[in-house]
Amino acid sequence: MVALVSRLIDLIPGPGRRCALGDVTLSLLDGKHRVAEDVLGWKRSTVEVPYSHLIEKTSKF
Repeated sequence: MVALVSRLIDLIPGPGRRCALGDVTLSLLDGKHRVAEDVLGWKRSTVEVPYSHLIEKTSKF
């Protein structure tokens, strides 16, 4: 599962990739950016910023 998610994220170019990282972290890892760092090997700072933007967008609805 980890390899599949990583391969799919690698296919997304540019800023959309960071949004996808945040979305995966939110959806599959309950928003735990440290788990994303440990399990998926993603930098915590890369995941934190898009994740916070996703939270802002969803809280407006």
